[in-house]
Parts: sequence; C-alpha cells; structure tokens
Amino acid sequence: MDDIEVHPSSERVPAPSATRPGGLLRNAVGLPAVLGQSLANVGPTIAILFTTALVVSKAGASAPFAIIFVMIGLGFTAWSVAVLTRYVPAAGVLYAAPARAFGATAGVGIALLLFLVYMLETAATALFSSGLISDFIASHTGVSVPWAVIFAALLAFYVLLAWFGIRDVLRFTLVFLAGELTVILTLVILIIVKGGVHGQVPGAFTPSFSPGGAQGIALAFVFGIFALGGFESSAGTIEESRRPRSFIPAAVLGAVLLGGLLFMISAYAMVIGYGTDHLAALAGSANPMAPLGTEFIGGWYGALLALALISATLGASLASATLAMRVVFSLGRDGIVPKALGRAHPRYHSPYISAVAVGVICYLAGLAFGLLWGVEGQYGITGYLTGISLGLAYFIFNLAMVVFMWRRHRDEFSWLRHGGIGLIGAVLVGVGLYPSFVPFPIAPDNYMVFVLIVWLIAAAGVSLLLRIKNPAQLERVLSIAAGAEQSGEATG
Repeated sequence: MDDIEVHPSSERVPAPSATRPGGLLRNAVGLPAVLGQSLANVGPTIAILFTTALVVSKAGASAPFAIIFVMIGLGFTAWSVAVLTRYVPAAGVLYAAPARAFGATAGVGIALLLFLVYMLETAATALFSSGLISDFIASHTGVSVPWAVIFAALLAFYVLLAWFGIRDVLRFTLVFLAGELTVILTLVILIIVKGGVHGQVPGAFTPSFSPGGAQGIALAFVFGIFALGGFESSAGTIEESRRPRSFIPAAVLGAVLLGGLLFMISAYAMVIGYGTDHLAALAGSANPMAPLGTEFIGGWYGALLALALISATLGASLASATLAMRVVFSLGRDGIVPKALGRAHPRYHSPYISAVAVGVICYLAGLAFGLLWGVEGQYGITGYLTGISLGLAYFIFNLAMVVFMWRRHRDEFSWLRHGGIGLIGAVLVGVGLYPSFVPFPIAPDNYMVFVLIVWLIAAAGVSLLLRIKNPAQLERVLSIAAGAEQSGEATG
C-alpha cells in the first residue's frame, strides 16, 4: 500500500515517488542528466559540422540571426512539450498527453509516428557513427573493421547499458556530450577571440547580410528546425527523474536554448573564420570546421574534430535509443504492442525487453539502409524522413497542448501561455515544413514522403482495428494517461 496515494477524486493512482513492482526506477536521475539526454539528442556538434553550411547557403552571413529565429520558433514548441510533461509525468507522455487531448485513437496514431521517428534516428545515427569509426580506425591504424561489425557492437552496447538502468545510460551520454563540446568550443572560442580573418561582423546578428533577404532567412529556418530537433528526448525519462514536473520542462526548454546558443555561436565563428567574402567555400564544404582547425590551430586538430563528430553521433544515437526503448516500453505497457515489451527488469527496473527489441529492429533497419544507400549516404536520406516526421509530431504537440489544457484544465487555461504559444508554435512549424513539400521533392526524398504517408495510413488502420477489435485495450491508453495526470497533480 506504500506506493498508492488516495486523491480527493477517490481514484487510486501510483505515487510518483515510489518504484512500482514491474515499473521503471523512480528518482534515479537529476537535472544535469535529463538535460544531457535532450541536448545529446539535439546533437549540437552534428548541427554545427553538417547543418551550418546549409544555413549559410540560404542566409549568408546572417546565419547567426537565422539560428536565433529558429530558437525562438522552436521555443514555442518546447514550451508546449514542457506544459504536457508537467501534467502527464509518464514515459509515454509524448503520445499519452495527445491521447488525453484528441482521444485514444489519435494517441495510438501519434505513438506509432513517434515509433518511426526514434527508430529511424537510432538506426541511422548509429550506422553513420559506425562508418565514421571504421574510417577512423582504418586511417590511423591500417586495420579494416567492417561497419556492420561495429554497428552490431554499438547497438549491443546500448542494449547492455539500458538493461542495467538509466543512470549508466545518461552517464555515458554526458561523457560523449562533454567530449565533443570541448573540442568544438575550443576552436570556436579561439576563432572569435582572434576575430576570424578580417575582424568581427556584428551585422551577422541582423538580417541585413542575408543575400535573399527575408526569404533567405525563412529557407534557412527549415534546416535549423531539423538541426535543433530532439529537444523533447528527456520526456522519455520522466518516470525515472527526480522532481519530474520541474526537471523535465527545464531540460526540454534548456536543450533548445543551449543547443541553439551553441549552434549560433559556432555559426558566427565559421562566418568570421572564413570571412564574408568566402562564404561560398563554407556553404559548399562537407566539413567546414576542418579547414578552420588547420588554419587557427594546426593540421593535427583535424583528428580531434573527427573524434568529436564520432562522439556526437554516439551521443545522439544513444539518446535516441534511450527514448525509443521507452516509447516501446510504454506501448507494451499500454497493450498497443505485445505486453512483454512493457515489462521492467525485476532488479534493475529497466525496460530490458523493449531494449533488446529496439536493438534488433534498429540493426536490421540499419543493415538495409547501409546496403541500399551506403553508410554515409543513408544519413541524409533517412534524415529527411526523420525530419518531416518529427516536424509533423511537433505540429501535433503544439495543438495537443492547447486542446489538452482547454479540455482537461480549463480553470488554469490561459489564452497567452497556452492558446497563443501553442497556436504560434504550430504555425511556425507548419511554415518551416512547407518548403519540404512544395515544390514536391525529387528522388530519393520523394520516396521518403510516400513512406511517411503509407506509415500514417497504417497507423490509422491499427488505431481503427484496435477500436473495433479491442476497444477496452485502446481506452487503456487514456486510463494510464489519466492516472499519470492525476499523479502529477498530486505532486504539486
């Protein structure tokens, strides 16, 4: 009886401070760990090394201003997610809260969309990391280790970490994050202190240096929104966090702020490092930091940058895997997928069965990606599908927050803090997604759009089938979300 609280409504729900038999480990991690989870999934180093050139190609020297614009835009969505996590402190909050807003059928559909997003992120990023590690070993030792072997070892390592609990997972995530940021920020700070090649460029923080004007800033927004995506990752650890109603919203909002600041400062360093007259070289570079490392520090720094990129992809894929495992665990607990996937380890209180399932599925998917498009080539193709899918999820989160607060907590509803922010967030995400569909992309990106459409139709079919065949099980999604919501209210 110690793990049950009695509420005025006479409903009995799990106490948030207790670890239920068969449940995840409560009070396991603090704010630094959950913030690291979200920030690692954002992958600021990956954004810096791969996305800055794309932003510069559209916004020119005003790239830092464009990134500030992205931070503001995604800040609205982060606020919506933060509100939902405060009211529904459950591992499946990202679909359970929308279920409370739109109904269980919609919740299942969103859950399956998130399943696609995080499985893709995990498989594609871990596969890319495997290729980087294989190349690094070959170039520095002459030993050839197949990427498929490294890929299997990485996923097995992720599963092993997950098996023994969230603490070890987030410790490794923080180590990867600290390593990559140390290398990148050392170079960034040095470039800024030295003033680049021709001095500081304050106009980079205004739209005046955008060759395409406002349109260039808007087009850069598309790349920026995908670069900073993943800030919601800490929501998956909500049941294992101390003070979840405070720490998870802080981690979600903090990941957008810190990730955006790192992205912006690094973009500024690249702009002045190349010089405003040579931005075409920056925009056309596959690894724009490498020449700057050679010029401002030395050729040997290229090896450290390669290690920083490996660390970034490892951290991002581990963070994605952590969230994917908890989404699958929640789906199993809710009975949407086989219930065995919703079992927690009796000793470690970890989602051990879902961890193994995620590892196996991601390995098979990654093998297919690597054979079809190559270890590096697949990253951009699957990244496009992940991006538009995640953008759609963000659009839904914004609307779900508004409807959730209006329907479930109208006495607390604010047209400014809930209605205004949620609707603005939905509009900004919609505007950011529009160029990804109009004009309609060419191959292979157009195939990814069709994959998303087919997946959404299949998700709707699963929801409808559950509604017809097993409505009681479908409603369990709502009942568990309601219990978590009441539990969250009880914690103040």
